[in-house]
Amino acid sequence: MIKARLGLIYFSMFAFIGIHMPFWPVWLKSKGISPTGIALLTALSFALKIVFTPIVSNLADRSGNRRQAIVLLALGLFGSFLLFFGIDSFLPILMLTTLSFACWSPIMSLSESLTTVTAKQQGYDYGKIRLWGSVGFMVVAVFSGKLLERFGDAVVLWAICAAAGLLLLAACLLPKVSIPAAKGNSGGMKTFFKSKWFVYFLVATTLVQGSHAAYYTFGTIQWRAQGLSDQVIGFLWGGSVAVEVLFFAFGKALLARMGAINVIAIGGCAAALRWILIGATGNVALLMLAQCLHALSFGAGHFAAMMIIAEKVDGALSSTAQGIYSAFSMGIGMGVFVLLSGPMYAAIGANVFYVMAGVALLGGGCILSLRAVKMERIVDSAPEHTMELAAKNA
Repeated sequence: MIKARLGLIYFSMFAFIGIHMPFWPVWLKSKGISPTGIALLTALSFALKIVFTPIVSNLADRSGNRRQAIVLLALGLFGSFLLFFGIDSFLPILMLTTLSFACWSPIMSLSESLTTVTAKQQGYDYGKIRLWGSVGFMVVAVFSGKLLERFGDAVVLWAICAAAGLLLLAACLLPKVSIPAAKGNSGGMKTFFKSKWFVYFLVATTLVQGSHAAYYTFGTIQWRAQGLSDQVIGFLWGGSVAVEVLFFAFGKALLARMGAINVIAIGGCAAALRWILIGATGNVALLMLAQCLHALSFGAGHFAAMMIIAEKVDGALSSTAQGIYSAFSMGIGMGVFVLLSGPMYAAIGANVFYVMAGVALLGGGCILSLRAVKMERIVDSAPEHTMELAAKNA
């Protein structure tokens, strides 16, 4: 039952992403927002992770109550998206984007923390829980294309609100898992930045995941310009996740054999090839091949990152670690590259995907530097006054 509830939160989170990520730029365009404005709003949604995700995640570690935080944030997300109805101009959209994504940003990292710690405690396979997120994304991405063809661009907001409502329900159904609160000095974020391996890890994953920026922002718009129908585009987005499901179902053995570091490096190379194909062709068969690489460019890299955090970070600090990882890989990386992708797409069109291929290769090379670094476990150490007292008593 615990696995089913954890699976539901992933399904609902990625159902939300499955409609928002590919089609929110389309809704913004229908409101008259320019390509640069779309890039700015999309970048803002990622950039908010930089501020809110680490802070909220660290507070959750200190309180030990991840579940309550997820419920409150999901409620805020649902309520804020309801306010988008009747809004047409840039400034109100900007303000509501700030509110809604301040709520959305920490939900993923808190859920990942709750799941990875629970999976380790109970002996669950994280991949078999996480795959329900991929299923949710795939189902919604495919059917959202059909919805747009039948009801037009305005249906995007209705679908997003429905997904946010499902997420709120799933949050309320999350199991009450006992996770100790962080009490030591390492409960802060400075400890992570003092760890050499964690800094290398952040840089590499930020580059690999950040290379997805142009695709997430302009993939649908690019394919529409090439004459692809919304239904085909929906299948391309959904199909990219179909093979990812297989990886999450069976990837644990590959990680055990190859090692998490090597898997992230392979993900960087796969991302580079994927962006080259998307930039070079409008052929549906080749694009579907490129989309299959999502299993490696995102799925494998993320699975490996979760395993590194689960093995090398104390469970009491897992939300903070997840929050910092999310702030960099999905915040700084996505925010910067999405912001850059707007002007680049306006200037060089599909060639922006070749730039992202270079970014992915750089990240894949960077992660290999961890082979030469000792990856010491980051633990929740005792407070200084406790250590001093223990020394005196000794």
